[in-house]
Amino acid sequence: MAIAPDKHERRLEPAILFRADESVSQSRLGGLPSLPGEIHWPTQSRTNIPFHFLGQIDLAALPPTPLPQSPDDAALPRYGMLYFFMHLGEGVDTDPTPEDSPLKHINYWKARSRVYYSNTAGADRELPTAVPPMMFSRLKCFPVVHLRPEVVETFWEEANSNLGEDRGRGGVAAGPVEALQMFGAPIVFQFEGQLARSEGRQLLMQFEHSSLGELFFQDCLIQFWIVPTDLKHCRFDRAWGTLDT
Repeated sequence: MAIAPDKHERRLEPAILFRADESVSQSRLGGLPSLPGEIHWPTQSRTNIPFHFLGQIDLAALPPTPLPQSPDDAALPRYGMLYFFMHLGEGVDTDPTPEDSPLKHINYWKARSRVYYSNTAGADRELPTAVPPMMFSRLKCFPVVHLRPEVVETFWEEANSNLGEDRGRGGVAAGPVEALQMFGAPIVFQFEGQLARSEGRQLLMQFEHSSLGELFFQDCLIQFWIVPTDLKHCRFDRAWGTLDT
């Protein structure tokens, strides 16, 4: 359903977009993580099933942050590595958070996702033998794609009267719609994007399959979120990922 322009306001939010690059770089989608020795491969707390590795970002290779015209002054460390993991197999640890707790939703996703930050990269870590196949592709890991960052403009289009009037877009649209993005306006696929605006979340990383081929996250959207105060203090261990299908 089209959204009438006169019912919305556009708000610019610059983002870092990643494109596939033939040059070898430390920033990459898939492959094996270059984890330092002191960082363990993340697992589910009760079953010890290893998470799937999504990708890593070399912060020293990014444009300086805060990005120009950024409305929230979101900034990343000038050097170091970010690693993104999520459980994409069948089954997940049960979450003991009470059903009526406002943290139930977030704790569910924190139980199946992990972000690591390290000052330096290590050697490529071998895939644990216990990593299960992914539920939508039967792969255990993604083929490696090296990445090149660039700054782009994205926009929130907010419905002044009813944010949820369009179920498909949630009353919020992000553009351009690309596959791999840090910061900026998130793609609204189901409802996580709506929650992001209402809860004041910061989009840390976004994985979507359209630009990098059908092997990557077909018909689904993976987004990692962080609270602005945690980002300010580099508490990436408090970030969490969500999966919309």
